Amino acid sequence: MLAAARVLGMSVWHSPVFMTWGAWGARALSFVTLLPLTLALLPAEEVAVWFLFFSMQTLAALVDFGFAPTFVRAVAYANAGAGSPGMDAVIRTMRSVYARVALAGAFLAAVPGTFALWNPIAQLREPSHAWLAWAMMACATVIWLRSLKYWAFLHGSERTAVLRRAEIAVGLSSLAVSCAVLLAGGGLAGLACIHLAAAVAGYALNRALARRHAPAGAWDGPASAQPAVMHTVFPAAWRSGLGASITYGVVQGSGVFYAQLAAAAEVASYLLALRLMQEMGAVSSVPLSARLPALARLYADGRRAEVVALAGRGMLWGNWLFLGGVAALGVAGEGLLASIGGRTAFVPGEVWWLLGAAFLVERIGTLHLELYGTTNRVAVHVANGVCGLVMIAAMALAYRWLGVAGLPLGMLAAYAGFYTPFSMRQSYRAFGLAARFDLAASAAPLAICLGVLLAVLAR
Repeated sequence: MLAAARVLGMSVWHSPVFMTWGAWGARALSFVTLLPLTLALLPAEEVAVWFLFFSMQTLAALVDFGFAPTFVRAVAYANAGAGSPGMDAVIRTMRSVYARVALAGAFLAAVPGTFALWNPIAQLREPSHAWLAWAMMACATVIWLRSLKYWAFLHGSERTAVLRRAEIAVGLSSLAVSCAVLLAGGGLAGLACIHLAAAVAGYALNRALARRHAPAGAWDGPASAQPAVMHTVFPAAWRSGLGASITYGVVQGSGVFYAQLAAAAEVASYLLALRLMQEMGAVSSVPLSARLPALARLYADGRRAEVVALAGRGMLWGNWLFLGGVAALGVAGEGLLASIGGRTAFVPGEVWWLLGAAFLVERIGTLHLELYGTTNRVAVHVANGVCGLVMIAAMALAYRWLGVAGLPLGMLAAYAGFYTPFSMRQSYRAFGLAARFDLAASAAPLAICLGVLLAVLAR
């Protein structure tokens, strides 16, 4: 019995899926501990600014421009020896690319980010503290961008379990200290300070792990973009980055846009809902995203049937996880905020379920694009590029008609009208899939979500 328990424990310890869930579980604890404290102890104006910090971090991080997932595939192919450049060349190229990516992220945080935060911060009682907090958050963003080369190496070399264990350690430590700082009255500046410290710790851990698991000397010597690697990586990266910058930028930008027009309390409610959706979307992607390096290797080995089977199971679990989270918070969110004495209200039901439907449709499309991406062919620039343009127009029209509910309605229209059908078509063609693939993986959770949305709108 003891031996069996030890074997099971080691299997979990080395499982990329379980460790990825553990890392997201550590993040989810923020919604059980840190988020309620933030909502209870900070006024709505500061809550809105805190969430805007994360939106601006995300927008600044778009300068990664699709390099991270592309380098993950490059590392996976190098490990498989699938006629690709060697690992040393890939690592030297990553070091060169991410030095430039970090500089671009610093500029975006310092100039457009500061401009977007100017009006919301001006409404605070102590704006100087908020500007100090933003400076630390911007520094944390740059450090995170610098660490992506280590993340891509560890993930692509199928050291995902090792990577996630480090994330769990940093996440739980920073969570405990953040709660203590907030309870002691540290406010925005205190939270930002811990966020910066966590970024530094994460960078140091990932660097040490990447050096330990790489070929000897691979991280030493001068960084330089190797032509053979860039020839393989850059076409896929710019396509991924261009599309993601448009669509994801529009979604994040909706909160920044709303912050310039609405009252702080309304902005805080919308940004809270948007952040909850993004976190649930990230958690629900784990069953597939944790397997992407393995899927790329299987595809390189010509084992397409196994790729399709693993992807189908990942999509199925991911869709149900996301729907479960949306439903649970849709039922209990308002009561939970009231029970903790939060100063920020939960969004109206129609806004919540419109966001839920939009993000679920988006998740289905993204999972298909990730499956298609294992072929090292990229269509995300078309999917996201067209979707982003449609989304801008749809959100502008719907906002004039419905107010804040028009923002998620515009998202849903763009995702359902183009993004997800286009994404499905790409993976269907690449792997010879039929409609029964999505009937098994996506139809039921999508039907339930849309049914609840219609019932809420009909009230």
